[in-house]
Amino acid sequence: MSIADVFSAVLLDHYRYPRKFGKMDNPDIEMDGVNPLCGDEVFLQARYDGDKVTDATFTGKACAICIASTSMFCEQAPGHTLNEIEGQKDRLFSLLEKKDLTDEERKQLGEIVSLEGVSQLPARVKCALLAWETWEIMAKQLQEGKG
Repeated sequence: MSIADVFSAVLLDHYRYPRKFGKMDNPDIEMDGVNPLCGDEVFLQARYDGDKVTDATFTGKACAICIASTSMFCEQAPGHTLNEIEGQKDRLFSLLEKKDLTDEERKQLGEIVSLEGVSQLPARVKCALLAWETWEIMAKQLQEGKG
């Protein structure tokens, strides 16, 4: 396995030029995500209209894998329901656990499939999942009306 197998061009582009990076005014929900084992920290913010995420942004200091994954999350989340985002998270988890995905599931992941190489570095999988796990907590709060 080479470093290029892990750090794809898409992953590096999202790291160097993160999408949706910055704070938003008046988010409906926000939360810090921290991985104490490696020091990754992201701060997610989102707007939610009761049915779909309408915007998502982030700030933070983290490794290339974490920044890229968070950038991809914030780019893809708007326009999707909580259940749709949950499905995307499940597909990412399967990808990183080296489970077989159908062509349709890989297509649904879009650019997120570029994180597949991270599965070769088990210690770094948490880096790719931080934003998604943080969102999972946020989504539960939105469902419970605590957003």
